[in-house]
Amino acid sequence: MMDKCECLFTFFYVIVYEGLFTFVNEGSPKMGLKSEETLQELRRTPRQDRGKQKVERILDAARTVFLEVGIEAATTIQIAERAGTSVGSLYQFFPNKEAIVRVMAARHAERANAMFAAMLQPDLPFLSLAEVLDIILPTLRDFYVENRDFIAIFASAPAFLEEIQKVDEQLIASNDALLAIRAPHLPEKTRHRISVVNHKIIKSLMELPTFGTDVTYDEILDDLRVVLMAYVGNWMGTERLSPPSG
Repeated sequence: MMDKCECLFTFFYVIVYEGLFTFVNEGSPKMGLKSEETLQELRRTPRQDRGKQKVERILDAARTVFLEVGIEAATTIQIAERAGTSVGSLYQFFPNKEAIVRVMAARHAERANAMFAAMLQPDLPFLSLAEVLDIILPTLRDFYVENRDFIAIFASAPAFLEEIQKVDEQLIASNDALLAIRAPHLPEKTRHRISVVNHKIIKSLMELPTFGTDVTYDEILDDLRVVLMAYVGNWMGTERLSPPSG
């Protein structure tokens, strides 16, 4: 069973786009692709600055094209044209469009993984709910602001739907584990329902600014704080916990 620190961390992990991550080691969050795997996606790893700059231009161009037409409709010809290079030059580094997508996804996952590592404090599971939100929510806001293009791209990609559903199930199970610690009196069926509702609330609210509404992330954070304090606090409490002795 996950310890309290892992459970509370995973509980708020649902706020960031799930499709790029897998959960291993009993629910501990790890990114789906590591740095060395990212490099393997490149047909030829650039060693000189000129080659590295070309790879970055291709990735930047791909992001723009994916935002305009979506991953499924995009072609390597469109990406190469936007990058100001030939398709042959693109193929020197990327064997196909899917390789470009995987490199972009891995980089996005690395940034998110680093953010979560910075947020994970030893005393986090014992803080009050308000204190936890003070740590988690501003960091997540910054992540969404800096990565809204990537979130929009991958959230709309049918190829990621199956993975998103799998991770959704794991995240809900992790929420159940947290509630079992913080509210052990709740029946299993009730815990599961609470976990599903919590997941939908957080994901829906955090996606609003990404997909064309006038609401800002700061406004969403204010609303999310109110909702979580009321809903989550109602079931698992808002007070501090005493760390176990020894």
